[in-house]
Amino acid sequence: MSFSENLKNFVNERIEASQNRLKNNQLYEETVKHQLENMYYVDKIIKNLNEKDRSVMKRYRERELEIWSLEAGEIYFQGLRDVLSLFGSLK
Repeated sequence: MSFSENLKNFVNERIEASQNRLKNNQLYEETVKHQLENMYYVDKIIKNLNEKDRSVMKRYRERELEIWSLEAGEIYFQGLRDVLSLFGSLK
């Protein structure tokens, strides 16, 4: 397996481990529950908007998710770089 494939597998395993830890986090579970409950009302409000406004809201949601994803990914990879740097300095 190439270094790139190994790194990808490692990252995927770490993401899965993080998701498993979140399943045991009460605050996370409560937050997700409330978000799901509110999602119905938000979708109902959005359906009552005109087509242009619905389109704006859809793009807004997509971009919010994209921003969050990019930020979380960068934070994660910075942590990996820091750990690798730390290991490198231990030689």
